[in-house]
Amino acid sequence: MGRIGVYDRAMSEHRETGGRRAVLLTAALAVLSASVFLGTSLLEGRGGHAAVPQADTLMYFQYARAMAEGHPYIFIKGDPPSTGSTSHLYPALLALLYACGARGRGLVDAAFALNALFYIGFVMLIYAAARRMRGTAGIPAAVLAVVSGQVAYTFFGLSDAGLFMFLAAGTWTALLYGHFFTAAVLMFLAAWARPEGMLLAGVLVILAAAAGRRVREGWKAAYVGVAGLAGAAGVFLLNYHLTGTPFFQSLAGKSYFNEYPFYAALRFTAEDFGTLVRDVFLGLGVGGRRFFALPVVGGLLALGGIISRDWRGGRTRLAEAWILIAMVGSLLLIAAGEWQGIAHDRYLGWMAAPWLAYLACGVVWVARRLRFARARFLVWGLLAGWQLVGYGYYTGTYARGCMETEAQMDFVRRVDTGLAEGYAIGVINGSGAAWCMPGRVLRNVGGIVTPFLTGQRHFLCHLEWLKHHPERRFAYWMIPVGYESAPWLRGLLGERVMREGNCPGCTDELGLYAAKWDEMESAKQPVDGSVKESLEGWKAVARLDVGYVPDERRGLYVKAGRLPGVTLQPLVKEGRIGSAMIYEIGEVVMGAERFHIRIDPELPVRMVLRTARIVEAEMLGGRRSLLRRRFVFGSPLVLDVMVDGRTAGRIELNLDGEGDFHEVAVELPADLFSDPDAEVTVVGSHASFGYWFYQPAGGEVSGAEDSGRKG
Repeated sequence: MGRIGVYDRAMSEHRETGGRRAVLLTAALAVLSASVFLGTSLLEGRGGHAAVPQADTLMYFQYARAMAEGHPYIFIKGDPPSTGSTSHLYPALLALLYACGARGRGLVDAAFALNALFYIGFVMLIYAAARRMRGTAGIPAAVLAVVSGQVAYTFFGLSDAGLFMFLAAGTWTALLYGHFFTAAVLMFLAAWARPEGMLLAGVLVILAAAAGRRVREGWKAAYVGVAGLAGAAGVFLLNYHLTGTPFFQSLAGKSYFNEYPFYAALRFTAEDFGTLVRDVFLGLGVGGRRFFALPVVGGLLALGGIISRDWRGGRTRLAEAWILIAMVGSLLLIAAGEWQGIAHDRYLGWMAAPWLAYLACGVVWVARRLRFARARFLVWGLLAGWQLVGYGYYTGTYARGCMETEAQMDFVRRVDTGLAEGYAIGVINGSGAAWCMPGRVLRNVGGIVTPFLTGQRHFLCHLEWLKHHPERRFAYWMIPVGYESAPWLRGLLGERVMREGNCPGCTDELGLYAAKWDEMESAKQPVDGSVKESLEGWKAVARLDVGYVPDERRGLYVKAGRLPGVTLQPLVKEGRIGSAMIYEIGEVVMGAERFHIRIDPELPVRMVLRTARIVEAEMLGGRRSLLRRRFVFGSPLVLDVMVDGRTAGRIELNLDGEGDFHEVAVELPADLFSDPDAEVTVVGSHASFGYWFYQPAGGEVSGAEDSGRKG
C-alpha cells in the first residue's frame, strides 16, 4: 500500500507539473502573438505609440473621454446623449484609463495593453475549457487559438469585441467547471459589454428551465442566466433613460426586416445564415473566412468533437448545449441584421472559443480511433499550418488598416488646425474623427452619434431634417473623395478645399469640401412665380414636406402602392423651377398618398403640390440589391384629390422639361371642411415632394385668381 501511495503522489505531482508547464506555454504563445501585432502597430503608429487599426475604434475613445470629463454619452458637447458605441462597459473601462492619465496617444497604448490582457486571458480560457472537455485537447486548442489570425485581429482592433470575447469565454469555462458564481458575474458583465450578452443569457435561462431536474445543478445555471438578464434589463433601462429608446442607436434600422418586405427579408436572412454556416464552420468562404479553420476538414473534425461528447450523462452537457445553441442563435441575428463581414467578422470572434475547443477534441477523438500516434501530429500540423497562413493574411490586413486610419487621423488634424474655430463639419461615416478634433462640432448625417437625426426612416430623411433646422447645419463636408459623384450630394457639395493625398492606394481617401445649402433653403416654400402670385392675400395654415419625418408623423402620412412586395425608398432630385435651382427629397407614389392637416373649418383651401416628371428612386423587393429605377410620369399628369373621403377636385398639369420641378395650386371648396382635422388623399401615380395649404387671410376670400388651378 505504501508503494501505491508513493506512486499516486508521484503521478499527481507529474500532472501538476505538466499542467503548470502547459499553462506557462499557453501564456507564452499568447504573449508572442500579441507581440507580433504590437510590433505591427508600432511600425504604423506615430511617435513610438501604437496605431489605431480601425476608424470606428476612435468612437470608443471619444465616448470614453466624454465619460472621464463628466459628460457621459455626450459625443459632441451640446448634443443630447447617444448610444452609438453599442457597449456600455468597454467605453467605461477606457474612461477609467483616461482618468488615470492615459490621454491622447497614451489612451491608444493603454487600450492595446488592455486588449492584450483580454487576449491572453481568452487563450488561457480556451486551454482550460478544452482540457475540461477532453484532457489532452487543452494545449492543441490553445495553439489553434494563438495561430488564429482572426482572433488576434479582433482583439487588437481595439473595439468592444475583445472584451466580449473574454467575458463569453470566461462564462462558458466557468460553467464547464461548475463555478456558477463566477459565471453569473461574468454573464452580468457580458450583457453590459455587447448586445450578444443578452442572447447568451436568454438562451441559458430557457435551456436550464427546459432541462429542469433532469440535469444536475441545472437550477444554478438558470441563476447564471438570470444574472445576465438582469444586466440586460439594466442596459435597456439606461438606454431608455439616455435616448428614450431601450435599444442602442447604432443598431437602429439594421435589419432586412426594417428595409425589405417580410418574405424577401426572410429569404435573405436564410441565405445569409446558410452562407455564415458554410463559411465560418467549413472554411469555404473568401478572404479571411477561409482561414478560420482548414477548409472542410476543420469543420468535420469539430463536428466529430461535438458528436463524441457524452450528451446523456456528462457533467458539462448543459454548458456545452448552451454555447452551441447560442452560436446558432447569434448567427441568425447576424444574418437578419446584415452585419456579416464587418471588420472581418469581429462579431463572430467569441465563437472561436467553443469551436476551436471542439476542433481539438475532434482531432483527439479521430486519432484514437485511427490508432496511429503520428496521425494526431500530422492533423495538428495541417490545421496549425493553414491557420498560420491565415495569420499572415490578418497581420497584413491589420497593418493596412493601421496605415489607412493613421493617414486619415493625420488629415483630420490638418483640417482641424487649418479651419478657424466655430466651423462645424459633416461626415457620412467616420464619426471617430471627433476624437482628433476636440472642441469642434461634428455631424454624422447617418445618425448614430448625432441624436437629433436618429429615428428617421431613411438616410435621405436626415438631409430633409437639416432643411428645416439650419442651426444644425455645418460649413464643410469631410467625406471620401469617391462620394463626389453621389446623386444625393450634388446639390449640397461645394468646391473641394483639401484632399488627404498622403496615403497612396487608400480605399477611403478623404477630402474636405465646402457645404452649400442655398438650393435646399430655396425649396422650403413654393417657388413657381404664377403659384406664388395666386397666393396673394392667403395665409399659410398647414404643410406636409414629404421626406421630413416630423411632418409625416404629425400628418399620419401613408402611401398606398400598386407594387406588391416592393418598397420604394425616398428619392433625391436637383432641378429648376423657373430660374431657381432647388434640392428636394421626396417619394414615388404608385397609387395614392394620404395625410391629415389642421385648418380653419368652413373656409376654402388652396393646396400647392410640388412634383416632377422624371425621377430616380431605389427599389427594394425580390432582389437583395438596391435597384435604381427611373420613373417617367405621363403628361398631362392627372391626380384626383379627396377630402375626408369625398371628391374635392382634380389636378391636371402639363409636365414640361425633363429635369425640372413643377408646382401647381388647386382650390378646394369651403364646404368640404367641416372639421379642423381634415384627411386629404391624392390619387394617382406621381412624384411627391411637398404640399402647402393656404386659407384666406383674415377669414375673407381673396379675389386673386388661381392661375395654377386645373379642373
